[in-house]
Amino acid sequence: MIAFRVLVLGCLAAGLLAADSLATVPPDVSTLVEATRGRPPVEVLARVAAYGGPEHALIHLVRGQALLQANRRDEAATAFRTALGRAPDLKAAHLGLARIAAEAEDWTTAAREGAAGLDLATADAVGFAFLAQVGLRSGDLRLASHAIQQGILRFPTDESLRDLDIALLASLDQPEELRAALRGRLSAKPANPDLWSHLAQAADGTHRSEEALAARELAWLADPANRERRRHLAEAQAAAGQVRPALVHWRALVATGATAEEWERAAHTAEQAGEVAQARAWLANIPAPRPRRVDLLAARLALAAQDPAEARAAFDRLLAAGDADPAVHLWAGHLAEQVGDTARAEACYRAAGDGPATIRLVGLLLRADRRDEARSLVAIYRAQHPQDATVPLLERLVPATP
Repeated sequence: MIAFRVLVLGCLAAGLLAADSLATVPPDVSTLVEATRGRPPVEVLARVAAYGGPEHALIHLVRGQALLQANRRDEAATAFRTALGRAPDLKAAHLGLARIAAEAEDWTTAAREGAAGLDLATADAVGFAFLAQVGLRSGDLRLASHAIQQGILRFPTDESLRDLDIALLASLDQPEELRAALRGRLSAKPANPDLWSHLAQAADGTHRSEEALAARELAWLADPANRERRRHLAEAQAAAGQVRPALVHWRALVATGATAEEWERAAHTAEQAGEVAQARAWLANIPAPRPRRVDLLAARLALAAQDPAEARAAFDRLLAAGDADPAVHLWAGHLAEQVGDTARAEACYRAAGDGPATIRLVGLLLRADRRDEARSLVAIYRAQHPQDATVPLLERLVPATP
């Protein structure tokens, strides 16, 4: 919603001392503070180093601010903590620590320090937005909600706070409320991609699949360089059966490289579109060891491409990993039988143990003139699975009596 670093800088860098009165501090301290306002960090640090007046929390605060502006965050944090050790209610020092934590993506600390440092009675819209952001990112939704509600009451036309209200509704999993709020925001900001993405989420949550798909497309059109939005659109189109448009997006996405998950999803979409060769080429980019679902897809694609050797290799990997799916054993047995490896085919059919595999095993035994074994197998299967729909077929293959 909001460029977070810009928000942090706007909230904190423009004067950490603004919230702290200098009316009751010693004159030497007040003079130093006033003399260093708006000065470059190097000059501020030199003045602090040369300071010979009474010890005071604001001296450490001024030093912390200068160190922070100089990107010496660890030293700045120490200075802010020293200031707080002398004046625990020094809000500007808490804000300094909040900024350091936010830039380090330590959202829990940023939320705690921001709440301690920001006076909601006097905060500006940027301050409310900062506290709402760190609340959202830390998972402290109560803090985020309070900051947003109080901020909107004070600044009802502020767009950043309105956008954060949308983000909060999304985090609270309130799709109907979110959808209503989004439609209002989109009437004012129709080119905002984040709002369209949130609308897609809300539409999903209210079972409006067509609206969700349209919203994802508009989100990508509003931000066409965004890879994540394009991927979400491709996935949604494929799920909706629009495989050709989805395939166009996947081609563009993988042209610049892809993760293993993206290669897999692209290959699956290509399979849906009947582009078997393309699907296999994309799947080949996933390195070993590969998840079970990838080997299953590889086997399925190899069968579709009439490449039994690759299909066997994929099934071998699955069996070596201890796969217990009867369908895997059935197909592995079928492929072994095709190349004349009857011993392996028999072992696979027996391991599968279901009706279709038993039918194939009976056929294998009959072709090997092992009729008594076939009859015994059918009898055992009948006793174990009397209601199985394959039993009548097995009995036709091998009658109960010779």
